Amino acid sequence: MTQETVIPKHPLAAGRSVPVGELWQFPEGLIGVGLSRAALLPIADAAPFELLCDADGSDFGLIVVDPQALVADYVLALTPEELAPLGAVEPDALQIRVPVVLPGESSALTLNLKGPVLLAPQTRTGVQRVSLDEGHSLRYAPDLTGTGTSSCSS
Repeated sequence: MTQETVIPKHPLAAGRSVPVGELWQFPEGLIGVGLSRAALLPIADAAPFELLCDADGSDFGLIVVDPQALVADYVLALTPEELAPLGAVEPDALQIRVPVVLPGESSALTLNLKGPVLLAPQTRTGVQRVSLDEGHSLRYAPDLTGTGTSSCSS
């Protein structure tokens, strides 16, 4: 029996087939985007960056990164209500990704630490939340040679 797959249209997905069971459900979409199912794919030759892309036909994609790879002490404080759409999951079990703002001619790569995407592997569900932490920047310029830690608490 053949496993059902989808092929995301985003160019960085490079025509890869993704098993339907590996897709992430976004019941609330992403902020400003009506995304309901997405694939999270590594970007060739660009670790630790990944592509979070639409699995339902559009070419929408968002470059994301686990903040743990680039940000020292990134911590999210979330309420149980903010986590509810993910199902019954422990905050420590979540995978956290933050959007990457790609550099322009006169700017460097930055991370949007205020708009984390939370992924619950147990339920294959994701949500995007707004961090109200004043220490989180919309355009955090990481040291691309260092490493850090991130966590989530409620």
